[in-house]
Parts: sequence; C-alpha cells; structure tokens
Amino acid sequence: MTESVRSFDVLVIGGGPAGITAATTVRRHGGRVALIDENVDAGGQVYRPLPASFPRSSKPTSEQRAGDRLRDALASSGADRFFEHKVWGVAPGFRVDAVGPHGAVALSAPRLIAATGTSERVIPFPGWTTPGVIGLAAATILLKAQRMLPGRSTLVAGCGPLLIAVAAGIVKGGGRVAAVVDVASRGEWLGRLPALVSRPDLLARGARWMSTLRAAGVPMLWRHAIREVRETASGLEAVVGPVDPDGAPRRGETCNFAVDSVTVGNGLTPASDVSRVLRAKHRYDLVKGGWVAETDGSGRTSVPGLYVVGDGAGIAGAAAAEHHGAVVSLAALHDLGRLDMTVARREAERLGAKLDRAARELKLLLDYDPENAGARTNYGLVLIQQGHRAEARGQLEEALRLDPGLTPAREALTAIRDQ
Repeated sequence: MTESVRSFDVLVIGGGPAGITAATTVRRHGGRVALIDENVDAGGQVYRPLPASFPRSSKPTSEQRAGDRLRDALASSGADRFFEHKVWGVAPGFRVDAVGPHGAVALSAPRLIAATGTSERVIPFPGWTTPGVIGLAAATILLKAQRMLPGRSTLVAGCGPLLIAVAAGIVKGGGRVAAVVDVASRGEWLGRLPALVSRPDLLARGARWMSTLRAAGVPMLWRHAIREVRETASGLEAVVGPVDPDGAPRRGETCNFAVDSVTVGNGLTPASDVSRVLRAKHRYDLVKGGWVAETDGSGRTSVPGLYVVGDGAGIAGAAAAEHHGAVVSLAALHDLGRLDMTVARREAERLGAKLDRAARELKLLLDYDPENAGARTNYGLVLIQQGHRAEARGQLEEALRLDPGLTPAREALTAIRDQ
C-alpha cells in the first residue's frame, strides 16, 4: 500500500499567536498551508481556550477576546488544521509526520515555519518530583483551560511575571496561596518599572495582580527559594530559605509551609526541538531564554526554507509573536516566489498598527537589554517600515557596532543609504 503524503506550500508547527498569524497570512495571499498543534484548538499557552462544554462568561477577559479573534480568523482562513496531532518526525525538504485521533498523517511542503513557543524551566530541588509539585505553566493550564485549582492551599515559587499571574489566578479562583516565594528581590522588580512605561497595559495588569494578592493577605518572600519539599500525612511540607543574587542558598532563617500543592517555575526557554532536529545553527542567548536558532530579521534560519517565529525565536510575549508571525510568513511567501515586493510593502502598511505595538515591545526589550544586537536590528527594521529612517539608521549602526557580522543590519543600512 502506497503511503499518502499531503502537499502544501507552507507547513506551520504550533498553533499559538505566531503560528495562527503565519497560517492566516499565507492563506490571505493564496498559499496552501497546514497548521499542526497537539491541543484541541488554537491559542497556545496565552490564549488557551476553555473546553467547548464549559459555559461561556458574559464578560470575557481581554485575553479571551484576543484568543477568540485569532481562532475565528484561522477558522475562516481556509487553512488546513490538524489539532490534537503530535509531531513525531520532521525531515529535511520538508516532511512532517504526526499522529492524531484518527491515526497517522504525513505532510510535506518546501517551506516550514516552526512556531513551537517555549518550555518551562524548573531548577531541581529535593522533592521536586513529589506528587502535588507542578510547574507554573501546568498551573496556568489548570486555571485557564479547566477552571481548576492546583490545590486547596498552594505555595507559589520561582521567578518571572508568571509567578504573580498564577498566584493571582489561584486567589481569584477561590484558592488559598500560602505565600509567593520569589528568587528576585523587591528592588529588581521595582527596577523594571521604568521600562514598562511604554506598555501601560502590562503595567496595569501587573498592578491588578499585586492588588489581588495584597487584598488576600498573601505573604511575599523576596530573594527566597524552595530548599525542599517532602510528603506528610496531611499533604506537603515545603521548606523555604533565603538565597543570594545568583539563587544559591545563604545563611538565614528558613520557614516551613504546610500545603497540598506547590507550583514552581524559573522562567521559560525557547522550544528549539524542530530547528535542532533539522541541524540549523544555534547560539546561546541569555536574554532570549537559552539556545535559539540563528535567524535574520524575517525568521530565516541557516537551513534554506526553515523559519522560526514567535517565542521559539526568543521570549518576547504574545503581542510580539503575533506580529512576528505575519512578518515571517511574508518572507516565506516571497522566497517561494508567491509574493512580490510591491505586495509585501502594501501588506506592511496593513500591519501598521501591529508595527506600532511591535516597536513598543522591542523598545521595552532594549530598555532591559541595550546590548541585544538582534533586537536592535529588528527595531530598526520596524522603524524603516514606519517611515522613521533617520532613527532606524541610528539603531542599525548601533547594532553593527555591537555585532559587526550581523548581515540583516548591514543590508538594511545599505538600503537606507542608497535611497
């Protein structure tokens, strides 16, 4: 029996904001595209939908509205969607093998966009695999997709904004948070506030989370971490103690918490499985979360035809991922010969509002990490599309000073000078 392989112009692995926008953009320009995701519907971690059997709220949150908007756009685009499919093989050329509810499928295309998002990082400690200890991302899935609490009483520990988001979600869901244990200091959190001025929406959301925790009387333990978790007759006992700025234990009084659930996470790392399997070049970038594929400003990797998009190309958040998906899919269509530069420029104009938001996202990242040459290059490219050529030139020149071998920055700078 001959195996059936379905052919497309572009394959997209991952159904989060970046993957959705990439697939819908390809379809809008007449390309044949298939999107593969292991979840029951699109949205990713940020816009994860409730099961269809759950009642809908009469007052959906801004995240729920944004997720519904993206899912509706994907459903009406005509893209082939393979939900509840786990990818088990990716081959050069490109071929993707996956298995779903009705068996195996094989898909092929000359262009592959990896929109695989992130993986959670948990720094091990004694008892970290004890039943009842879960990651912050797992707690987010319980809260968002199942309206379920991790436990009656939960200790929330680790670092990053997801820490506060999960704790606030537990309180809003009617649970008790025994404490929030943050590796960072209060001063480090306050030091990030100036960079958030350009994103008042994020600042307001964080303020609401903190207000929820204060109203519930949740203790905040700054510069602390879990030393150990052990089982007891009534649940779990978590031992928490002070740490130094590198996260190493230091002398000081420890405290014990009797809970029935511990949720912990130490940040996110880009999911680079697909690009590593296909032998793309990678580099370690601490700010982007770990090992990431080397890409140009349009997501092209060292493997011809392979693109990496969204948080899989570096942790930047849902808003930036959505914009990035459009940019990368336009590059894939152009490389296929399906989109000329005139049309690409018109599309860029259509993305004007998203470009404004992307510029704010990149500016926020540069405020936090001014020596990030890749982000500075992307900021320069966005400024060019916005028509701010003088400012773009300065950003690109600075990017080349930081990294003289950055080809996208040099090419963009040359194009500006030639005009």
